[in-house]
Amino acid sequence: MDEDNKLLDSTELQELKKDSGAQSETFQEAPKSDSDSSSSNDSMRAIKDISLDQMDKNGGDVNNSEVEDGTNLEENANPNDDVISEHTKKVEEYMLAAKKGDIPVLKQLLESGDVKVNDCLSENVSALHWCALNNHLAAIKYLVSKGADINFAGGNLVATPLQWACRYGYVYVVDYLLRTCKAEYKSKDIQGFNCLHLAVHSSNIMMVIYITRFTDIDIDETDPKGRTALHWAAYQGDVLSVEYLLQLHPSVNISDELGFIPLQWCLVRQSQSTMTKLIAAGSDLHHLTANGKDCWTMAREMNSTSYFTAALRECGYSKDYTRLYKYTSLFSKRNAKILTFFSPFLVLTLCLQIIANSGNALIGLVIATIIYIGQTLLIGKKLVPFYNHTPHALLKSPFFSGVFASTAFLCIVSWVFKLLPATFLANPLSNIVLFILILILVPSFIKSMTSDPGCIPRERDNMKIKQTIEQLMYERKFDASNFCIYTMIRKPLRSRFDRDRMRNIARFDHYCPWVSNQVGVRNHKTFLCFATSLHLAIFVIFFLTRAYFNTLDDDDDDDENTGLCSLIGENFCLGYRHSSYTFYLLIWVVFQQTWLTMLILVQFFQISRGYTTYEFDGRHAHLHNSNPTFASIPTDELAKYGQAMQVESSDTADSTIETLNDMPANQEPQKISSTSKVLFCLSAGVMKSSVGKILGLKQFALISRDLIRMRGRRQFQQIGSPYNYGFVKNWLNFLFLKKPGESYSLKTLVKIPEHGEANLGDSYVDYYRLYQAPANPNYTLV
Repeated sequence: MDEDNKLLDSTELQELKKDSGAQSETFQEAPKSDSDSSSSNDSMRAIKDISLDQMDKNGGDVNNSEVEDGTNLEENANPNDDVISEHTKKVEEYMLAAKKGDIPVLKQLLESGDVKVNDCLSENVSALHWCALNNHLAAIKYLVSKGADINFAGGNLVATPLQWACRYGYVYVVDYLLRTCKAEYKSKDIQGFNCLHLAVHSSNIMMVIYITRFTDIDIDETDPKGRTALHWAAYQGDVLSVEYLLQLHPSVNISDELGFIPLQWCLVRQSQSTMTKLIAAGSDLHHLTANGKDCWTMAREMNSTSYFTAALRECGYSKDYTRLYKYTSLFSKRNAKILTFFSPFLVLTLCLQIIANSGNALIGLVIATIIYIGQTLLIGKKLVPFYNHTPHALLKSPFFSGVFASTAFLCIVSWVFKLLPATFLANPLSNIVLFILILILVPSFIKSMTSDPGCIPRERDNMKIKQTIEQLMYERKFDASNFCIYTMIRKPLRSRFDRDRMRNIARFDHYCPWVSNQVGVRNHKTFLCFATSLHLAIFVIFFLTRAYFNTLDDDDDDDENTGLCSLIGENFCLGYRHSSYTFYLLIWVVFQQTWLTMLILVQFFQISRGYTTYEFDGRHAHLHNSNPTFASIPTDELAKYGQAMQVESSDTADSTIETLNDMPANQEPQKISSTSKVLFCLSAGVMKSSVGKILGLKQFALISRDLIRMRGRRQFQQIGSPYNYGFVKNWLNFLFLKKPGESYSLKTLVKIPEHGEANLGDSYVDYYRLYQAPANPNYTLV
């Protein structure tokens, strides 16, 4: 590649070097991967000096030393003189106490008159700065009460304590300085960064939300180099901050002094998820930098072409920026979904006919399998992308609900035209039962597929958002576990954010591909009714089909299938010979019974134990605990609130109890045999696959593992859930919806929640606003 075709030529490199390194332009570096925003809180607060020389050599990674407690600054700042005045020693002691948040020492030094509250050493950093830097809120309050200057700008960056706290993401310190002390928030440090820029540098999304909600800083305000908060979030690969800032409708096409728009900084960072968000928000794909380079040129030179291609495809664009899928009045997104749903009706019928009439069942099965797999690939690659470009889009499409609907339709047709006429006189009760089950099954399926699972409305009123934040700040719960960073609501217990609907689902259970919908508080009972009635209907169909085969005349003297007939029995052999289509349809239906049986067993177990599927899965896989909460509780309050948060984490929407924590403290988990370990390892890949998700193998295996590991009924009952009020009470709460004073009746049995109403324990609750679980004497966290 020619020298003048490099992304950063010598002139541009010097400009960036000045911008990012020589001028000590510090910010929170986000990790390079797309899960950058999921880094730990400690690394999230580590402020680093970024040098473009280091970025160029290390591909964007930086390895500068952290400034965590100011020790290095203190060493550099203190002169190595032979004689240090007594006052300087006292000030040094004062600064050290501030760094540690040692209020008794601060009080002793100030009240004795040895130091004044605003005394500084040679680096011109006040004690209030050090308290803000180390998140010592109680010490800050004490110093302010003694007259500390809250707007004093000190240090090399000439920044205020508020700006230091913003840079490190300490929300509670910022809240106190901003709302209680009325600190100046519109000032900038020596680099020209305002509080919003510094909040983005912290990579703490809660800090970004707070600053945008409690100040009037312009979202598009630039630093001296022309970069907005969105530029910095994009460069850091901080997808959470990018997503949130985009909600505030910033300009996505502002150019900095190098001519870079935020999207082009994503190419430098190689963050596909951030690219996707900015492309979807309307970034100019044809934009040229100051030296005339477009996005593809930058992508090639920064080795990010694969990320850029994937981001474009996810947004529905080809490499030349043309739309991959063009919609017409006849072929819209809605029509594409309808075609996806009804395609199995044709293909399943065709496959069954091919197997039944092929003459050789094995050959017919191979041909039918090829056709079915081909249909699945065709729909997944060509049809589903018309309305869903995300990963695992086929699982979230109506395809699998169409598979069930087509199976049910063929069974009903077969029953009406074949089974019913032939078996009604001999088996009237079974046919009546099947008719009743169909009357229950079909409406419950449609209801489960089309109903609102319990979507909690997002909050758009800024005053209500601020009130929610203020309340959470007061309770020391302003973090991602208790506040939804997408919908700006306080997250109710047991809820989960769903990206498909961009809403929180109240008492979220799971996503079911067979109904193409989420299962939550409003449709969970309907879903279980559908699954149970289907399960029973398959048993009745099996019985009636067997009775139907019994009515067939056996005039075939051919002994060719004697071996098969001896294996499957005389009745089914008659069906195989004389009604092969019905025979293979029955096999297909019985196959559906496998996943359905596992689903019902899992649901019955979890309801009996007071779990949702999401909670039960999370307690095993640590699904929720792996994500950061972005909590920044002051260090001097951790003893008071930290333990409480740890206990309450089992009750929050995105936290569950870990398996080992549920066992008695004086017992070890039972050892699993080597054979069981091998089986678990071999099945792990299958459980995590798409097939495992479709068939529900994962949940079934987790429950089986718990049963194996438990030594006895007593220990088994100690699998803890804060929502487990006992077997009988759990089922009464699930099946009946009754207000206080109402009795258990058919009316309360069939009643469906209008919003988030439900019974929990002895209480009537609203899952849209459930922030504290009713008292449960049966639950203790070990």
